[in-house]
Amino acid sequence: MNKATLHEVAQWTVKAEYDLQSTILLLSAQTPIHDTGVYHCQQAAEKILKAYLTSKDTLFSKMHDLRVLLLLCQSLDKRFEYLSDTADILTPYAIAFCYPSDVLEPSHDEANEAISLTQEMMRFVMEKINHVL
Repeated sequence: MNKATLHEVAQWTVKAEYDLQSTILLLSAQTPIHDTGVYHCQQAAEKILKAYLTSKDTLFSKMHDLRVLLLLCQSLDKRFEYLSDTADILTPYAIAFCYPSDVLEPSHDEANEAISLTQEMMRFVMEKINHVL
């Protein structure tokens, strides 16, 4: 992997980690902010998948659908299918709570599940990235 690609992969992974840390801070606040927290989980998942794709020199378009990104990852490594349910759960958080609706924010349990799923996805993908580096 060339130096420029390595740098870009590192940038994606740092951004993913910042999103995950933002979620943890938002949910551990005295008054937890669940809607923004789950949004950052989706963002962290999106960025870690883009880090992997970048590490494999695979082009992707600007998108927020984790399912589409995951299909690209699966085309390179079938083991990414393991994350299909996670992508299905996290993808809607990109927009689900951005606008007024009947449900203003996810429950505390949904937010905690989002953190756990995101952490698992990041561990899984980082193992794959570290094999490439």
